[in-house]
Amino acid sequence: EVGATNLTVSEITVPPGNAINVHVHPGHEECMIILEGTFKSLMGDTTEMVESGDIIIAPDGVPHGLENISNENAIFIAIFPTIDVQREWI
Repeated sequence: EVGATNLTVSEITVPPGNAINVHVHPGHEECMIILEGTFKSLMGDTTEMVESGDIIIAPDGVPHGLENISNENAIFIAIFPTIDVQREWI
């Protein structure tokens, strides 16, 4: 058998003006690596701009989301320490 048993890695493309709406991951954290574009990042009560090269960590259960504020596609890698990714939209 080939494949990870405890890791999920996904490349996600967000078109201009679109967003990954606010959500939580109960039971596990998420690491996001920004590859292209600029996002407005919401993490708990904090909002900041993130861009190519930035790394964001969303702790277990902390509400977070990303909005593409670029005029081009924005791309990030999402990494989870599980193959059973749980997501609850807020």
